[in-house]
Amino acid sequence: MTAEDHKKRLARLSTVYIRSPVYFVTACTHNRTQLLATKRMHDAFVTFGKRGADHGAWIGDYVVMPDHLHLFVAIDDDRITLELGASR
Repeated sequence: MTAEDHKKRLARLSTVYIRSPVYFVTACTHNRTQLLATKRMHDAFVTFGKRGADHGAWIGDYVVMPDHLHLFVAIDDDRITLELGASR
């Protein structure tokens, strides 16, 4: 990918004007290690998702692949944030 191609990609909005939007999130494993597509990891993810409401996150549809996952999530932005390294 060239620098010109990178400029054409969509970027995260710097400001969101509605309360509790639904985000589409993609997360990859370190070095794309293929460790997610197992029953044990899926069960752990489901448990995590069920406990999310206790912490202000609600996970909707998701897809788990060997080295990454996609999910829709709504958050209580008074309690948590999707920003890396940040918490409230």
